[in-house]
Amino acid sequence: EDAVARVPESIPLRYRLALYLLGRGAAASARTVFESVLALDPSCFEAHYRTGQLDLAGGDAQAAAPRLAAACRLRPDSPAAANDLGVAHWLLGNRNGARVCFTHALSVSADYALPRNNLEVLDHDAERTRAE
Repeated sequence: EDAVARVPESIPLRYRLALYLLGRGAAASARTVFESVLALDPSCFEAHYRTGQLDLAGGDAQAAAPRLAAACRLRPDSPAAANDLGVAHWLLGNRNGARVCFTHALSVSADYALPRNNLEVLDHDAERTRAE
């Protein structure tokens, strides 16, 4: 924190501080630092992605979706961001959006198990809903 105070415009220092805070379990403080990174550089993929993950972990898919969508626009080759955006869509009831995101994540990384598992559960839920 002292280093950031001495060089407040340093995005890499702020980002490392946010990761340190996350590692120490200080999610709210980490979020504040990630948001300060975005204020300095709105094109920072990692800050959008990490903030979206914090929103998802906190149960706020509504807040997570635009953060994760920004991350996906900034780095369309990130299967993790696409998968997490799919989870946010799913939690918001947008099954089609979720399917698109999970499918995209698999197109980027065919070995990534999370979107494959999410698609299987999504399909199983759809079949169960049709049967009821």
